[in-house]
Amino acid sequence: MSEILDIVDENDIVIGQNTRQQSYINKTSNRIIFVCIKNFNGDILLQKRSKNCSFMPGAWDMSVWWHVSSWQTYEEAAYRELREEIWITEMDLHFISKEYWDRKEIDSKYSMCEWMIREESHSFFRSLYEWVYEWELHFDDGEVEDAQYFSLDEIDQMLQNNEYMTPGCIDILINIYMN
Repeated sequence: MSEILDIVDENDIVIGQNTRQQSYINKTSNRIIFVCIKNFNGDILLQKRSKNCSFMPGAWDMSVWWHVSSWQTYEEAAYRELREEIWITEMDLHFISKEYWDRKEIDSKYSMCEWMIREESHSFFRSLYEWVYEWELHFDDGEVEDAQYFSLDEIDQMLQNNEYMTPGCIDILINIYMN
């Protein structure tokens, strides 16, 4: 059975449901979460997407992200993804921000590949959480090739060198953490 997502309007009000696949095809507005995992030094954990991923294989991305299922709050989805991706059950998340995200605009601004810029607008409400964790993490091998902590200086250098990163990751790093 396919994951069911809420379709939301420009005010984040639920106006319907569809599957994740239908959402991509129909370009409906949905909800997503990102979790930025930091260590005690303030370094940010980035994951390198598996070469088997359908979207931007091998690109650096935020620590954890995923869609909010229709039966979940943003926070419940963040906890669920942390449990599923890194198998941690006890955590203390801190809410950072929630904002409307026009994917076409973000992709156009930060995409390194012309083919990634979409014709139609596909928007999301994006909720960002942060979690401070110092010990070794184990990611789902099917989705994550590598995961490393980077200092803000290292991330700045990666951005200057046009390191292969997802547009959403670049947007969060620049507008939330690099300001």
